[in-house]
Amino acid sequence: MKTKIILLLLILSIILAACAASNEPSTKDENESQTSAETLPEESYLDKLGAKNFNGETFTIIHVLERDGMFFSGEELTGEPIKDASYMRDNLIEEKYNIKIEYVFKDYTTIEGLLRNSLASGDHLCDMIIISIITLSNPAVNNYLHNIAALPYITLDSPWWSKLIYENMTFDGKLYSTAGDIFPGMYMAPSATYVNHKLLEDYGITDNLYEMVFAGTWTLDVLERLTKDVDVDLNQDGRMVDIDDFFGFIHQNHTLSSNTFCAAMGIKMSTIKDNTIVVDLTSPTAFEKIERLSGFFKKITYNAGNDFIVNTFHNGKAIFITHYLESAFLYLRTMEDDYGILPVPKYDEAQDTHISALNPWNASSMGIPLLIEPEKVGFIIEALGYLSYEMIRPNVYELTLKTKLARNTESMKIVDLIIETSYLDLNSVYNFGGSTDIVRNTLFDKTPLLSAYNSIESKIQGAIDTYIEKLSEQ
Repeated sequence: MKTKIILLLLILSIILAACAASNEPSTKDENESQTSAETLPEESYLDKLGAKNFNGETFTIIHVLERDGMFFSGEELTGEPIKDASYMRDNLIEEKYNIKIEYVFKDYTTIEGLLRNSLASGDHLCDMIIISIITLSNPAVNNYLHNIAALPYITLDSPWWSKLIYENMTFDGKLYSTAGDIFPGMYMAPSATYVNHKLLEDYGITDNLYEMVFAGTWTLDVLERLTKDVDVDLNQDGRMVDIDDFFGFIHQNHTLSSNTFCAAMGIKMSTIKDNTIVVDLTSPTAFEKIERLSGFFKKITYNAGNDFIVNTFHNGKAIFITHYLESAFLYLRTMEDDYGILPVPKYDEAQDTHISALNPWNASSMGIPLLIEPEKVGFIIEALGYLSYEMIRPNVYELTLKTKLARNTESMKIVDLIIETSYLDLNSVYNFGGSTDIVRNTLFDKTPLLSAYNSIESKIQGAIDTYIEKLSEQ
């Protein structure tokens, strides 16, 4: 107990010191843990939340994403900045509100069954689940989850919660998964383009791509111009294969990838209008952009799954690659050639901003089971969210993403841009009627869009109607 009290006093002293600090630039070494934001409000948000005493109850968090597990606190300080910030955050919550935070790891394939069985038996499963957005899609429509928007205390428009999820995934006042600073893996999920600096020099490409991004001129036309005649069939077998050949630009050819490029071009897979969900992928504007993308992509055969990133870009066999921010952490840390980070290009210069689609399979999110105490859960989650914003975000965002993974100042600035322009919509998660599949087929298999879309239009609307009906019953 004495150790915990000392730790609590240390944390509070850090926060109070930050409140009184000036706005002078930080002089911390990049490997030193940052436990608070550079500036904090004079009055802590915890004071506004008010005092609570939960009498030693347990707050159980099930987490299933290994990438988030590496961020969660352990039983002691380890010297690892993110884990230590998480450890101190949890200790502050435990001491301040007399509650015990417990983490339980489960395989993601078991979550829906655990939720279903919990409801059937009336047994409390946990207070919060940290899992990918897409894994919560079935539990959401099957009424296994609590409406997060209805929980007390939670302020979904606060900066520690994801604005993009709140705006694009809330329907009829109901939100069954959201993301924020509680789970740092969220920052790994936005799409990004990587460029090999050595190969730029080798191929005589002198365009300042970073300046183009900030000038609004980094577009699909530019990427095509730089890579149009660069692909080389190294083994001369008449095919372009990820593990065999050289590429000016390489990407994956699944639905996640087509969603990424459509979003970057300003095409929304779905919109919410007049209390209904609209999927319109054949409007003149959407059709033109999808056809343009289809003409841009070349036929590539993939034999290596995500290992294609190592076999091509990491090994100096591709100038550009589009994947996700987490790829720098997972695949590129040992890359010898210097690389830079760019957003996925815009459609044209008239487009207002870059748009960075999230990978819903990897984007960490929160689900709340139905059998909870709303007052306790809402309060603790909001407190955790706020303290994560102040204590954990600087370590994840500044140390891990920007300082350790971005290899130059320009890329650090672009990481900011990518996260600020992250995007996701309901159809990117639910794929109503197979609508996103036909877009993928058009882009990568060159199947006609209009005929494919018309053949499943009623199926798309039926899936939307079913989704709306299920939510109306909750």
